[in-house]
Amino acid sequence: MKINVQPKPTTTIAPYMTGFVVMSTQIGVGILGYQRVVAAESGHDAWISVAIAGLLSHLTIWIICRTLRHYPSADLFGIHRDVYGKIIGNLFSLLYILYFIAMAMVILRGYIEVVQSWIFPGIPIWILGSILLFLAMYTVLGGIRVITGYAIISVFITIWLF
Repeated sequence: MKINVQPKPTTTIAPYMTGFVVMSTQIGVGILGYQRVVAAESGHDAWISVAIAGLLSHLTIWIICRTLRHYPSADLFGIHRDVYGKIIGNLFSLLYILYFIAMAMVILRGYIEVVQSWIFPGIPIWILGSILLFLAMYTVLGGIRVITGYAIISVFITIWLF
């Protein structure tokens, strides 16, 4: 099975733009309420959970980098199939897809809460959800470069929050 593929130049972005994509992914809607969630769950011991999360994140990134050295231009689904076989690899890929669908719904609900509480408290959830999903699909259908452009703009718009 051929796992390593060469992407078309129109479907790639410059390496420095990857930083903007990562930053906009991490900031997102969570920055508006994460303090409340951390304080409610951990109380005064929040520094311990932050330190543990940082260590686990570093370990995860290290494992990802070590794996990607063996597959320079493969996608995650191809790596799953090559490492774990057809059945277990497809199962891991399905779990990955389900995880991101769940996270997309959580993020969508977070954006709906922000819009409802700050701008339009009387609009039903399904209307706001439909509008946000339409905008998201319109952006995704534009390709990776449109998504990256949106990420760069969102980083510069939210930089004042720091």
